[in-house]
Amino acid sequence: EGEGPGGGEGPGPDEPTFSDVDYGEWYAPGVSFVVAKGLMRGYSDSDAFGVGNSLTRAELAMILWRYTDPDAAAAFVAEESKNETGLPDVASGEWYTGAANWAVANGVITGFEHESGPNTFEPSTPVSFEQMATVISRMSATDEEVSSVDAAILDSFRDPATVSDWARQRMAWAVSKSLVNGYDEPDGKYLRAGEDVMRERAAKLLMNAFELNLLK
Repeated sequence: EGEGPGGGEGPGPDEPTFSDVDYGEWYAPGVSFVVAKGLMRGYSDSDAFGVGNSLTRAELAMILWRYTDPDAAAAFVAEESKNETGLPDVASGEWYTGAANWAVANGVITGFEHESGPNTFEPSTPVSFEQMATVISRMSATDEEVSSVDAAILDSFRDPATVSDWARQRMAWAVSKSLVNGYDEPDGKYLRAGEDVMRERAAKLLMNAFELNLLK
C-alpha cells in the first residue's frame, strides 16, 4: 500500500473517483483537489483513496516531493533507487525511497533521534497533526516569520498542553494563518495536536494551505 501509481477512474473526463470516498462529505473537495494537483493518489492495489487510514511519514514525503519537484517525482523508478538518507530503516527500491532521500536532504522531514542507536525515518509511522503543521510551515514560511508569532495564541484553545514543545511555535504560526482552526466542541475549540492525521484530513489541510496562498 501507499502512494503508488494507482487510483480509480473518474466520474468525469479528468476527475478520479474512489470507492471509499463519500463525495457528499466535508473532506471530498480536498480529495478532489489534491488528486487534481497530482499530490495524492489512491492505493496502487485498489480503487480506494484510504479514507480513515492514517497518513504515514513516507506518504507525506511523497506528497511534498511531488509538490516541490514534480518532474523528478514523476520520473522516479523505484527499482533503481538506493537509500541515500543515512537512516537505516529507509529501504532501497521502494515506492517512497526517492521521496525519503529528498525529504532528508532538504531538511523537510528529519529522522527521529534515539539515545542509543542511529536516528530513524520510520516510514510507516503515522503523521501527527502537529508534525504535518510543522512540515507545512517549513515549506511556507521563513524562520523569522514563524518566530515572530506570539505562541500565546494557542491558549485560545482548550488543550494547548497537547502541543509538543518542539512544535509550539510552528503550530502558533499555523493558527495565526488560519491553516489550523481546531475542532468545535460544546465547551470550546480543541487542537488535538498529537492526533494521527487521516488521509482525508491531510487532503483538506493541503487544500486549505493552497487556498490561503501558503503553498503556491
